[in-house]
Amino acid sequence: MKTATSKTAPSIVVEIGSPTYILHLRYKVLYPDKPFDLAAVYLYDNGIYLILSPGEHHWGVFVVVGDLDDPTWGISFISLPSTDWGINLARHDLTFNQATNEFTQQLYIQNDQSAPKQYGVFNRSKNTVADPTTLTWDIIPQPR
Repeated sequence: MKTATSKTAPSIVVEIGSPTYILHLRYKVLYPDKPFDLAAVYLYDNGIYLILSPGEHHWGVFVVVGDLDDPTWGISFISLPSTDWGINLARHDLTFNQATNEFTQQLYIQNDQSAPKQYGVFNRSKNTVADPTTLTWDIIPQPR
């Protein structure tokens, strides 16, 4: 209940588009502050994503560079403010190689301007989850 002295930050409503793909990521080289080797990224056709891992659960926006059916393609992800990144933003630029199922990732955050490059392997599957708002790492099919 809101009282005369409580403050609620203004907020916006962002609609989630139609489901497209899930990217299952397995990191071989990790960012030291996020030592989670598995992640699932749920993509939606309006550029909204949800990432889940053993230690992450946040929303963001993305832009595809190229086409997801090209031999190589990229995605730039920008997280929305969340506790995962200290109520701040993070940008991740990933490049995917379809032939090898490998990806590289560069992280950009304000408090670590020299984050090392990460990489791993990925699997892409069809996303059929129209309402991802109740998903958690513990209830989704785990990346293989």
